[in-house]
Amino acid sequence: MAAQPLSHENLLLLVDDLLELEVLELIPKDTDPATMYIPYMMNDAVEYYLILSNCQVMGEIPEEFDGDTLVKLIDSPDRPGLIFEMPSGDKLTLWFDSCAFEKSFYQYHRICHIWRRGEEHWRMLVYMVGTIHDKYAFLGPDSVNDAEFALLPLVHFGPFRFYSPIDEPLDDRYPENEDGWTCMRNLALEAGDADYVKMIDRANALKKLPFIRTDILTKNLANALSLSRRKPLFEHIYSKVCEASSRYPERAYIPEAILDIEKARKAADAGLRAEGFTGDYPVYSRDRTSAIVFEEHPFTMQELDYEGFAFQTKVMIWDPEDACPKIRTFE
Repeated sequence: MAAQPLSHENLLLLVDDLLELEVLELIPKDTDPATMYIPYMMNDAVEYYLILSNCQVMGEIPEEFDGDTLVKLIDSPDRPGLIFEMPSGDKLTLWFDSCAFEKSFYQYHRICHIWRRGEEHWRMLVYMVGTIHDKYAFLGPDSVNDAEFALLPLVHFGPFRFYSPIDEPLDDRYPENEDGWTCMRNLALEAGDADYVKMIDRANALKKLPFIRTDILTKNLANALSLSRRKPLFEHIYSKVCEASSRYPERAYIPEAILDIEKARKAADAGLRAEGFTGDYPVYSRDRTSAIVFEEHPFTMQELDYEGFAFQTKVMIWDPEDACPKIRTFE
């Protein structure tokens, strides 16, 4: 999406949001330091950033902005500016000619981050559905399509959320509610998993009793999601995520980056074929074993790609004799 004009009042509101969350960053453009980028929401599904043109900086940009920093708008007809007043008493002023924003939505169903081991397939889904939820929470209903909207409640189902992709639990970010239970029950019905529907109904009845520990019910339902027992349910939910994600375009990179990406994909393809797998990227099989190549994507703008993150491929291999899939990385 091309840059769109942003009113000074909305610029102030968005910058104030970032300060409150303590995530404000000011990043000069590599080829034009007078252009300043302000990332607003950057993840696998969204790249949304603000742009200040012909920017003049008075003062020093801190490495991190304190949450108590105050920001004011100088809406002068000559030249607008933002004044940041730090708790230390220091001030920073950004004068600029104009402000704009770019907001682009991308596919995310082939992107997989592996931070924790064990039941990686469910952790991958929790990450993807959580990404959808974050889009909706931060950017509003216009940021999700109807297929994504139908999946939003799923992250409020504790046994699904149990498989956090990070080292911390997600209960505070996505509190438990009945919509989450209803969503998972409906998905299990659609997948033909009558056994899991019965388990959900039984747990729903038990959790209303005063002497029942709901954490035990959650863990039992989470354990029952093991791939060896619930693969059709997993595949059904993942197909829903794929359908929702596929309505967006893939990320577009500069030609040099596209060449590197193609090399990485060919390396993964060659590695799987050397092990006897057949198929077309990214889906392969060997006897009863299946494999899908997932990817990690950098942002489309180098300035906003933190820590020089590079494109990588990761292969998730399902062997019916293993309880959990194996993860392989092809360099």
